Amino acid sequence: MSSKAEKLSVAIRQGGTSLLMFLGIIVPLLLTIGPVSSVLKNQASFGEKAVSAINIIIWVPVLIMSICLVLGRKLLPKTWDGWKQLLSSTSKTVCSCGAVSLFALTGSSALTLIGFGDGLSDLLGGLNLPKVAMILLIGYVVALVAGPLNATATTVSLGLVAYSAMVAVGVPPVTAVVAFLLFVSTEGCSPPMSSPIFISSSIAGVENVSVMFKPLIFHYLIPLVLVGALVALGFLPIIGG
Repeated sequence: MSSKAEKLSVAIRQGGTSLLMFLGIIVPLLLTIGPVSSVLKNQASFGEKAVSAINIIIWVPVLIMSICLVLGRKLLPKTWDGWKQLLSSTSKTVCSCGAVSLFALTGSSALTLIGFGDGLSDLLGGLNLPKVAMILLIGYVVALVAGPLNATATTVSLGLVAYSAMVAVGVPPVTAVVAFLLFVSTEGCSPPMSSPIFISSSIAGVENVSVMFKPLIFHYLIPLVLVGALVALGFLPIIGG
């Protein structure tokens, strides 16, 4: 079966408005990082405090959802019964993802309050392990924490600890950051509380999400940590590293 790709001009005319979705990410970044942010910080009517008050974690999803509502307004229900049907069909996924995000950030705060990062730092510092074993241990600890939490919460509670531990065993600073980002990116395939798992399962119509746990762990989570370890060990180079 052959397929013919549309010309770029035709594709943009037909679906170009979908690119506006990226504004939900671009606008908060421009306001908080780079030259635009610097200009706003120097404005008396805005100032540094106003720029610092812009929380990317909050505003990126808010803007993306707002843009979605505007772009898809013609597809939205026009009656109360239609809204009830839409909300009831998505309530299960929304509740699951909302609860996961809420308790992930709460769990991160709880771990910080009880000194989890400091305790783990002391534990790793007291282990006399070879470099390979230490990096693998760090990688899988980060992946385990990213399961019930998420990438943001895991970075808050373990980012500095993991980075310091890798640098201490001889990993270059930039490489340590890249390796940590690979470790923490396992949140998308780390059961049991990862929001992406529930979202993708809902899109695919999978009712029993647990059937995906085993292949996710063995086909994605474990290999991805190994990739991060290979980067940390220098076997996989990074651009500019």
